[in-house]
Amino acid sequence: MIAAGGVERLYVHSPDRLGRKDAYQVLLMDEFQRAGVEVIFLNRELGRSPEEELLLQVQGMVAEYERAKILERSRRGKRPAAHAGGVRVLCGAPYGYHYISKALGGGVARFDIVEHEARVVRQVFTWVGQERVSIGEVCRRLQRAGEPRREGKTAWERSVVWGMLKNPAYQGTAGFGKTRVGALKRPLRAQGGRSLQPRQPHALEEVPREEWILVPVPAIIEVELYDLVQEQLAENRRRARQGQRGAGY
Repeated sequence: MIAAGGVERLYVHSPDRLGRKDAYQVLLMDEFQRAGVEVIFLNRELGRSPEEELLLQVQGMVAEYERAKILERSRRGKRPAAHAGGVRVLCGAPYGYHYISKALGGGVARFDIVEHEARVVRQVFTWVGQERVSIGEVCRRLQRAGEPRREGKTAWERSVVWGMLKNPAYQGTAGFGKTRVGALKRPLRAQGGRSLQPRQPHALEEVPREEWILVPVPAIIEVELYDLVQEQLAENRRRARQGQRGAGY
């Protein structure tokens, strides 16, 4: 909107609300001023003297430092909580569970089973683990049955079903620390109409299962059924790759 000339004045609470990185803040302020937009910080008046410009940059660097310290303290506090079995360190309750906060759970956060969602989870694992059907067939069966997802949609994507089948929480142990931030791998070409340059300068890497921190949660399926599903997913992956390369005789 600013580039199109649709904004004359921009109100910001404070410099750290404009950007948590000093480089972003300097770039935005430069672009706003070139577009003729008046930027007003509500916590203080922005002047034009060199001293006031220096103070603005210092506040931006302090905000970037605070952001890094907040992330560090959050990671440092979550690992002991995960080792102690606290579910509050997990990234929300998956399909089939409802998260009960510490305040509502009598001082202990927990996962409660949502029975109508758990029934769908058991059915999906049974189809794949015992009937050996593909993920695409699971999606078609769920759509024919009209089973809704948590957000109310009745369309089931393969990625949603795959993520459900790979989630160890349904066998009674949720995994903490399954991914970590790693170096960005440069793609050979842009995918799906996206830009070749990603927005984030890093990528998420999968952590080996033996390095996970297991947090106990109520089980929806048996461990044996979960293991059968993992074997079937590996078999489906081998068959898909063989079909792409062509079978060797």
